Amino acid sequence: MKRLGIFIALFIVLPWAYSQQYIDAVILNNSRDTIFGKVLNITDSSYTIDRFNFVFSIPKSMISGHISNYREATRYERIHMKQLDALSDDELSTKTSGYYLRKASKNFYLGLSLTTIGAFTDGFALANKYPERTETQKWIMFSCGSVITAGGLFFLLRSFYFIDKAGKIMDLERSSIYLTPTEDGGMGVKINF
Repeated sequence: MKRLGIFIALFIVLPWAYSQQYIDAVILNNSRDTIFGKVLNITDSSYTIDRFNFVFSIPKSMISGHISNYREATRYERIHMKQLDALSDDELSTKTSGYYLRKASKNFYLGLSLTTIGAFTDGFALANKYPERTETQKWIMFSCGSVITAGGLFFLLRSFYFIDKAGKIMDLERSSIYLTPTEDGGMGVKINF
């Protein structure tokens, strides 16, 4: 009974633990403009910000101030501002989105093949009613088919994980958009392709 109570308590507390994500505020142009988002990286020359699945960099010279953990993220922001799936700087610089898409396609075709073979093996084991086969042989064949099907499903799910990684890298690679100060003191956009 104590285990059930602990499980229910953890299940109830989980949404509050999940909701402890905060939005940062970056103040621009001498406190005239503010951008809300999650600051991903701060270098000597720029800030990299994730704003609703749009990642961009702002030169440090434009930034007047930075307030980390300015406010708690809303449910909508938590859904759309997912982190980089533990991508390290090395992965971002050496592995491209094409690499992850090729890896995803290999995993997809392997998973699809294994799932199909396992399903046919399961169906053959259950439908085969030859008198020379014993029940033990039937269930051994069914168990092997189930293990092969489970392996195929693992590779299928792994392929979707790699597609998600490739998409996030493509978001980071698609273009370089920088906010720059204009001559009259306002804010302009500089696009690099």
